[in-house]
Amino acid sequence: DDPTLAVIWPRIPKSMPRPLSEAELRQLADVLDEPPAGRGRSLWQWERNVRALALMLYAGLRLGEVCRLTWSHVDLGRSLLFVEQSKGRKDRVVPIHAQLAEILADVPVGKRHGPVCPSRTGRHQGTKTMAHLCMRWLPGIGLHGITAHRLRYTCATELRRAGADLKDIQAI
Repeated sequence: DDPTLAVIWPRIPKSMPRPLSEAELRQLADVLDEPPAGRGRSLWQWERNVRALALMLYAGLRLGEVCRLTWSHVDLGRSLLFVEQSKGRKDRVVPIHAQLAEILADVPVGKRHGPVCPSRTGRHQGTKTMAHLCMRWLPGIGLHGITAHRLRYTCATELRRAGADLKDIQAI
């Protein structure tokens, strides 16, 4: 007998999405604008992490999608990202925001092969490793409380503020 079968469990209300505030967006932009100088700071790592954050903020990509994104899925000429096998095993096409296009275009053409945000060995990063970006790297440079999902919510919120159709936001 399992006495817990008769228990009526309380419903946990879903929390509202919390996009970044204007102040948090400004702070993020200010901090990510220029790499910090100092011991243990790698310019290569900085650029890769900024690309990953930009993909989440300006394209609404999930952590796993950023990890799997390769340069062959990026079409800077047409300003499109091709996201394969996202949630629900669906493929989708995402427009590239002008800010994101600048960040991606900064990568030399000769280095645009393999993953967009690779590990040091040039392979795809795992989602747990990429999650450290928000859990350790951002707090290490003075940004606290920013998660990958908050960046995704911010993307959707800003699209809506700009007048984008809800169906288009849903597709992204």
